[in-house]
Amino acid sequence: METITFDCRFITPAFIGGGNPNGTPELRPPSIKGALRFWWRTMNGYLVGDNNSKPNYLNLLEAEEQIFGGANVKQLRSPVRIKIKTEVPLYIKGSDLFKQGRNEAGMSYLLYSVKHHRLDDVAFDAGTKFSVEFSSLGKDVDKLKKAVFSFWLVVYFGALGTRSRRGMGSISVEKVIGGDSIIPKNGIAFIPNEGVDMSDFLSSNFLKIKSEFSSKESMWNEYSQINLAEPAHLSEENFNNWPNALNSIGLNLMNIRTGKPNRDKRLRKFTMETLNKRPRLVYPCQ
Repeated sequence: METITFDCRFITPAFIGGGNPNGTPELRPPSIKGALRFWWRTMNGYLVGDNNSKPNYLNLLEAEEQIFGGANVKQLRSPVRIKIKTEVPLYIKGSDLFKQGRNEAGMSYLLYSVKHHRLDDVAFDAGTKFSVEFSSLGKDVDKLKKAVFSFWLVVYFGALGTRSRRGMGSISVEKVIGGDSIIPKNGIAFIPNEGVDMSDFLSSNFLKIKSEFSSKESMWNEYSQINLAEPAHLSEENFNNWPNALNSIGLNLMNIRTGKPNRDKRLRKFTMETLNKRPRLVYPCQ
């Protein structure tokens, strides 16, 4: 059995529901596995076949179940085990995200649902540490590798919980234990070296993952959540805390989406036909 463990911490608050919706949050394997499935599908959309000009997802589902288990095609048990251990958790309420006097226009834009509907919800606060252990049930580590590659995408392009696409639930990996056969020295890196150019770090690791998944570029324009040419956009500004970083991102998105009305449809910045052209938020933070 092969095992690899990641010591992590939340770098932004994570609103992750538990058994009691009004209680404290819980970080469980299904929370991680759901995010892994999403990013695995993002990298493997080319598996969707064509059935009389209609998408056929059976190939995609069957390949996914071979890694993460499922009951849609062949009722397979996942060969990858995930264990989570949370250290002494730190908590924060939704209302604490919007402190009086803070420049919060950008944060309010990103976290609209939290500010107006979830002020009483409790989240894991930034700084909460936890570990995620991946292990294989047998000696075949290929499926374990693909789960680990998907976890890299969760860490650098994704997040966990409510508003995870708008800055909440971001993760940083602080230590990798074991797994030399899964991610060798010349393989993907979860922790950038000091002084490394983050753009190069993200691009080089992303291309390694793409080659491991054998993704075909022909499907990317229609399916993928990632722009293959520019997988990430990095801010040229440095921030000393996450609220300032998210506020800046929120203000940028507000400016992009702000348009002036005009009776002449041709002069409008956004119309009903362009509402689907939304800016994507990618924020690799450490």
